[in-house]
Amino acid sequence: MRKVFANHLRNNYLHNDKNAVLLGDISVGLFLNEKDELVDNAYNMGILEQSMISFAAGLSSEMSNVFVHTISPFIIERAYEQIKLDLSYNRNKVILVSANGPFEYKKLGPTHHCSADVPILNLLSNIDIYLPGRDQEVISSIDRISEEKNSAYLRLNNQSANDIDINPNNIIHKTSKLNIFVGEALNEFRNNNNESYLYIYALKDFFNDIDLSLYDEITVYEPYSLPILGPKIKLKNPDKKIIFKYYPKSIESGIYDLVEFIEES
Repeated sequence: MRKVFANHLRNNYLHNDKNAVLLGDISVGLFLNEKDELVDNAYNMGILEQSMISFAAGLSSEMSNVFVHTISPFIIERAYEQIKLDLSYNRNKVILVSANGPFEYKKLGPTHHCSADVPILNLLSNIDIYLPGRDQEVISSIDRISEEKNSAYLRLNNQSANDIDINPNNIIHKTSKLNIFVGEALNEFRNNNNESYLYIYALKDFFNDIDLSLYDEITVYEPYSLPILGPKIKLKNPDKKIIFKYYPKSIESGIYDLVEFIEES
């Protein structure tokens, strides 16, 4: 997904001085030209994530789209105060793009884990969340975000389910049991497509438009967004049997322990 992200920016955004990408010393090679120099409007800010968010907020006052890209715990958790103040409270539009899913840097230890990225960002206003499960959704997310006023978080991952042909936000009704696949959990669809199903990757679409009242049992395959999806699904459907299945199946303790109604696989 990182290559798709970089190629789309280089081909469609960075030729325009109204757009820029700030790199936190990650994916730099994807933004080099034939002279091994950074392409126009791409800047490597180094390991200065908090300053990078504030710098991006300042740039946004003169630019249409400012992208900030690095490893998820550093762009979200380390710089959370700057995201809260400079982006959410002051309504400066910046597009945060992670280099990875929550545990894709697990070999480097817990300092590189970030399973709480979606839950803590959801606490802030004016930030939309996109969790693409396929490469094509990286492109569609960027294009959609570029036309909107809010800041956004786009989480890239190494689990692209590019072979699965399914339209997002469209319930396919087969039985009274509904399987919901969120983001990279689309990979689980291969073994669970004999019942009604729904795929989502833009979380605000799910919150606004999806009616689950027809289904007796709802199973959610989701990548660490349970503290957001769980209460909303349960409150709207208190009489339904709701099962949450993590993807991947291991998860850190902490924020997820607060949710009491999980039936975990």
